[in-house]
Amino acid sequence: MDNFDRAVSAIPRNQLQSFKWDLGTCLPDELVNRIEALLKNQKQINSIALITDSDCKVNRNTSSSIDLVQFSKLESLSWKGLKHYNDFESVRAFISAHGAQLKTLCLDLIGWDSAVLAWRRGFLRNSPQDTGLPDNFFARSVLCLQHGKLIRPFPALKCLTLTQVSFHPMQAEMVNALNVEGLRALQLSNCPGIFSWLRQVLRSGTPLNLKSLELVFNPELANQIIDEAFDNVTDTVTKFLQSFQGLEDLYLMLPQQTDWQAMSEGIAHHSSTLKRLVTHHLDRTEWLGSTDGDLLLKTAELQSPIRSTSLQFYGVSVSTQKLATHQDTFNDCVILSPNVKLLHLRASGSEMSEQTHNEPLLTSQAMKTLYRFAHWAFSSEGSPNLQVLAYGDFSHNNHFSNYNVILCRSGDGYRELDCPDGIYWDLVQDNKDMLAACSCDELIVGRGMPDFT
Repeated sequence: MDNFDRAVSAIPRNQLQSFKWDLGTCLPDELVNRIEALLKNQKQINSIALITDSDCKVNRNTSSSIDLVQFSKLESLSWKGLKHYNDFESVRAFISAHGAQLKTLCLDLIGWDSAVLAWRRGFLRNSPQDTGLPDNFFARSVLCLQHGKLIRPFPALKCLTLTQVSFHPMQAEMVNALNVEGLRALQLSNCPGIFSWLRQVLRSGTPLNLKSLELVFNPELANQIIDEAFDNVTDTVTKFLQSFQGLEDLYLMLPQQTDWQAMSEGIAHHSSTLKRLVTHHLDRTEWLGSTDGDLLLKTAELQSPIRSTSLQFYGVSVSTQKLATHQDTFNDCVILSPNVKLLHLRASGSEMSEQTHNEPLLTSQAMKTLYRFAHWAFSSEGSPNLQVLAYGDFSHNNHFSNYNVILCRSGDGYRELDCPDGIYWDLVQDNKDMLAACSCDELIVGRGMPDFT
């Protein structure tokens, strides 16, 4: 802590424009007070990004949280891992005071059910005994929405990311509150009520101007009471995509019931502008978990979206089991845009980790088939403009890097990509967000489940 204090004291007053705390640590009162000491003299900050483990036992009885209200020039707020009652109170107070100027908002609650329980503990401790509980604490107590009343706390909002934030039962109010018409980028991950909210957007007739869209629904992580695994996923997402045009980035991770051939009609609605696309299918296991479903060997069925000449970057889920047993040529089953520069064969990190317990990754049959696929992909029969082939899970700051493989073009073949490989490495770095999109796992594993202790 002495080093922290010395570093803080060396920063001139009002010189910081951004503050980032991405350690994923607990925030006990002592640490919060030290961060506050740093920030109290930095009133020019316009961007704050926090990754915290607010659900750890050390935080259970904390009384402090970072005071966001003091940042009157803040335009970008990202907080992943907030769960303590005081954390939400800090966000509520900031939105009430300065929400009108916010352009970027990212909130990751890790798990909706666990966030509800943690918030209720603090709320009941700080409220009179007869105070009723809201039906959606985030909508009612953080955004201060009321049933039947249309309020817009974020009139300037352009980029919105919500993870494990419920829309039930205030879908209509949240269409207006989240400034959907003004959004240019929207990312929704495992949010209860996500599909009914998308339908509400359609019913409202709100014009959409999105350039980037990411939708993730993993039933294994959606541990809320409301089961949406069968909630007209294909029809809802397809109609949503067909309601507007102009997407440049589209990232989709959807469950077993999804009909990707039908979904391709919605994706094709943006084929003239779409530059980056992710399609990740999740299959259901016999023990009700999720596993990667294969779409790589079915790209011929998706037709126009995958063949669009505007598409330059494509991520597609693969089943390592099917990849390992595939003996035929790839010519008939894998069809890509001739202009694809980066191809990401997506496999979930947790699944790769489990498989390596039984067989070393680089000597496995799946890897042998991957290299055989790479030989085809970089050849004249494959994709002529392909520069980089990535395999694995690059989410959460490349947490699963031990299992990932990146190959690049070398003459008529390929080789492992090294950092000094200028143009290829730049291509990877420029598309880190696409490689990291649609994570199968929680940011902080295990924090999404409710703790009833």
